Order: sequence, then structure tokens, then C-alpha cells
Amino acid sequence: LDAPHSEPQRALARLIEALWEGLAARDGASPEHTLLVLDDLHLLADSEAVGLLKPFLEKGPPNLHVLLLTRAAATLPLSRLYATGQVLELTADDLRFNHEEVGQFLLAHGESCSARELQQIVERTGGWVVALQLAMHSQRGYGSLAEHLRTLRGDSRWLAEDLTQEVLAQQS
Repeated sequence: LDAPHSEPQRALARLIEALWEGLAARDGASPEHTLLVLDDLHLLADSEAVGLLKPFLEKGPPNLHVLLLTRAAATLPLSRLYATGQVLELTADDLRFNHEEVGQFLLAHGESCSARELQQIVERTGGWVVALQLAMHSQRGYGSLAEHLRTLRGDSRWLAEDLTQEVLAQQS
């Protein structure tokens, strides 16, 4: 898609066409399921490209499953798919650990804490597993995780690397 003189819409159209033909060719021959993952969908703002995906999502073969990954609300008109129960949406709240899950995660990694410390850990990490992992990496040798998180200010090498790779690298 980044090649000189390439047209992303044309490339996407060819991808969809090839996938559709491939699935149709094995229709009846194999009940295998196919998963198509489209990452960074929020970058696909062009209405022509979105227009190519809509009929594919609505009328694709039943053994095709599409996973749309986006950091913002999908721009696709998916109301018909929502209405027929064909869309499962996971939001940031679904991906965060709740108190119980944070406690289980910590126990699985050899960390134990009081209910008050667990509350502090959840508040400081937001329930995000990567924040828990980074905090545990940077905490080694500093006492309890809860104590360490109270003093953690964001100058950890682990936190800086994650911020750089996962957030800043995504910016234009």
C-alpha cells in the first residue's frame, strides 16, 4: 500500500476480491472458518475504502469472520449487522481488568496485597495488564508493588519504552 503510485482503495478491492473468490472456491469442500483481521481501521477514513468493506461484511460467506481493530469508533455503517447480532464489540472497559482480575493476575505472578493496596494498584494502573506488567518489571527490589506504584512517576525505562512504541510511534 505504501509503494509509489499505489492506490490503497484498489489494493483493498483486490484483497477483498481475492479473499471472496478463495472462500467461494472451497464452498462446500471445507467447513473451515477463516478469520480476516483488519488492524488500525481508524486510519481508513476514505469513504470509498469504507464503501468497499460494507457489502463484504454484510454479505460475506458464513465461514468468514472479520475482526476490526480500531482505536476510535468504527466509521463503518454496521447497524444492520448489530441488529442481527452479527457484531460483537469489545471496548476499552471490556479489556481492562477489574479488581478481582487484577488480584488474580498479581497472585499468579507471586504478588500478594491487602484490599487497600489492591485498590491503589487498580487506581494507578487503570486495570491495564501492560501497566501491571511494566510496574512489576520496574518494581523488582523496591518492596511491595503497591508501595512502588505510590512512588512511580513515569520516569521508568519500561514505561518510557511502552509510551514510545505504543503511543508516540502511532502519531504522524
